Amino acid sequence: MSLRPLERRVSVIATLGLVFLAVGNQAAQAAEGRQPERAFEVASVVPNRSGSAQMVIRTPRSGLVSATNVTVATLLRYAYDIPEFRIVDAPAWVVTEHFDVTARGHANATVSETRQMVRGLLAERFSVVVRTAQREISMDALTRAGTSTGPQLRPSSVECSAEGAPLPSMPSASPHCTLRVAFGRINGTGQHIADLVGALSRLTRRHVVDETALAGRYDFVLAYTPDAVTLDPATRSEFPAIDPDGPALNTALQEQLGLRLRTTRGPVDVLVVERALPPGPN
Repeated sequence: MSLRPLERRVSVIATLGLVFLAVGNQAAQAAEGRQPERAFEVASVVPNRSGSAQMVIRTPRSGLVSATNVTVATLLRYAYDIPEFRIVDAPAWVVTEHFDVTARGHANATVSETRQMVRGLLAERFSVVVRTAQREISMDALTRAGTSTGPQLRPSSVECSAEGAPLPSMPSASPHCTLRVAFGRINGTGQHIADLVGALSRLTRRHVVDETALAGRYDFVLAYTPDAVTLDPATRSEFPAIDPDGPALNTALQEQLGLRLRTTRGPVDVLVVERALPPGPN
């Protein structure tokens, strides 16, 4: 299933009017000699009934976190760095009810600290209790479609550091080792197949495992026609560069990269939502 265009747009809504958020058990943690968990100093949670499909979370290093028209499932996805399809047993409103959240923490917070603070906010304002578990779910395996790779999947000549950036000794004109995922197109330079697997998982909203046995880094270009373009004429006019009669994702994988997605089942780590309650007034 391809992403709908509206789910890919980003709008920014500035939200003011912060209220105090209780810090909780930091004093008790300090008394016990434990490092207090990071928490937002102040936060506001307001229902959003705009009906818009646009959702955005902004986490600048200034310490101000702004989430517009988000669901609790979206906040869980960010806080625990886990795809939404691996969040299970949540009540229906966690996916359907939308909120605007503005919270201020300490300046220069790291990504890890910000995620920790959002976890605290979820527990404080939405009474969220979660645990990790393993469940057997339906998933996709990325496999070789034949004995050779496709014409648009080639071993990369770009030398990258462990972080994926070009090595300092490379000429400045050398291409960067990047992965770009756009509507109907995936471009990779100097990428592992695992990076392609991650992109496919985001696009299909399913867990994808790598069974290609392809090692090393690759350059690839994958152009496909999302379901939204095939099914919705309005989308065709919005994305004129995408051929409405082009190949679907799995067909494009086989023809262009020599790979395919095969449906299977297997155990996956999931986040189990044991409790979540709608928030009260600020």
